[in-house]
Amino acid sequence: MTRIVLAFFILYFLCEYVWTRFSKQRRHPYRQSNHLCLCQKAGCWTMRQPKKWKSIWLMYKMGDTLEKSQTLMYVNVEALKENNIANLDQFIDLDIKNLKKNFSDIAILDDQQLLVNYKDIAKMKHLSGNTFGNFEARAYMADAKNGISFVMSSKSKEGFESCLNPFNSLVTSYSNVVDNLEVEAGDK
Repeated sequence: MTRIVLAFFILYFLCEYVWTRFSKQRRHPYRQSNHLCLCQKAGCWTMRQPKKWKSIWLMYKMGDTLEKSQTLMYVNVEALKENNIANLDQFIDLDIKNLKKNFSDIAILDDQQLLVNYKDIAKMKHLSGNTFGNFEARAYMADAKNGISFVMSSKSKEGFESCLNPFNSLVTSYSNVVDNLEVEAGDK
C-alpha cells in the first residue's frame, strides 16, 4: 500500500516537473533534507512523511512547518476487499458514516466530479463544522482493488479556498502506475 501511495506522488511530481520544465518560469521539484519540494503555478509545496503517519505522505505550503501549516493535503489508499467494501459509493458512505459518528454537527456537501486521466471519475465532497474544526475537500476514487481518498484540510475558510486549485490539480493528475506493472522472473 505504501508503494502505491509513494508511486503516485513520485509520478505526480515527475509529471509536474516535465510540464513546468518547458514553461516560461522554471519550477521543479527538489529535495531539502528529508522533504521533497515542488514549485508550481499555485505556489510551492513540501512533501514529507512524518513517523507517526506511517504510510501517508503529507503536503503543505513551502515555508510553513508541518505543525504550523494552515492547510495540509494527503492521499490515503485502502484495500477494498480486505475491508469488505464492494464499490466507490460504499467506500464513500463508510467514510462519511465514520465522520458523522465522530462529529455530530459536520456539514457535508456534494461538489463537482473531476475527470481524472480522461477516463476515471473522482467524486468530491466539502466538509465543515464547529466540532470538526476544519474546512476539508475530499475526492474519492476506486479501482478494482483500492479505494483512494484525497484530502485537503485547512484550519480556515480562506486557506481552504486558496488551496482548492492545487488540490484539484493533485486529484486530476492521479495515475495508478501499478495497474499494468509486470514483474519478470528474477525481479525482486
